[in-house]
Amino acid sequence: MKFNKFNTQALCLSAGLLLSLGACSSRNKAEKEDTRLEKGQEVNGQTIGLKKGNVVVQKKVMLAENLRKLEREVFSLENDVYGNEHYGSKGLYGVLKECHTKLADPRIGGSGTLKPLPPADLVTKKEEELKFVIDENDQLVGISEEMLRDRIDRFQGYRKILTERKVDIQTDTEICEQKHKTALINMGLNPEDGQAKGEWVTGPQGYKVWRKKEAETSDPEKLSKRKAKREKIDEDESSED
Repeated sequence: MKFNKFNTQALCLSAGLLLSLGACSSRNKAEKEDTRLEKGQEVNGQTIGLKKGNVVVQKKVMLAENLRKLEREVFSLENDVYGNEHYGSKGLYGVLKECHTKLADPRIGGSGTLKPLPPADLVTKKEEELKFVIDENDQLVGISEEMLRDRIDRFQGYRKILTERKVDIQTDTEICEQKHKTALINMGLNPEDGQAKGEWVTGPQGYKVWRKKEAETSDPEKLSKRKAKREKIDEDESSED
């Protein structure tokens, strides 16, 4: 599968960051600078104006807010890919595992053996190294520090890896789902019979609520029963005509 490469990507990313620490230390320096532009005009959160006679486009962000948005985007993307056990989300990875489980069902011609997938690799689960210090309040504490530029680079790398994984897993899931549908059709079953069915009913305080008559299923035996039921209804309707 395509996303076998991800562990290697993560290792390469970590190695690259370690090698760059010394060479890029100057990128973490902050210098005093007058950021005002002459004849500045605001356009979509940016400023166009003159700086030393040159026309420049300037974008100014608060670093703390910029990092917060980047981290939130990465954590959200990782939840999309791998789910979140705390919130009961299975993510795209979980959907792919479920599809392979359905495809392996011997009742539809599967091997009965689940195809192994690479283990979930949560790239953000980085163990922070704590330094033991006695702080300014004479308290014994553990503290970790990281250069801001290094942290931004790291999370931008995470975003790139997770974006690639998301695309690959979505593609693999589409392929798997199509194979599953084909297997059902080859067994004389209709994949559409596996869709959830229900109706709108009057609920508490008169509000309309959706009540499921039949839950979504991929079980071949239930699909066979639904097929027989559907065909019986079609036959009865034909006889009435």
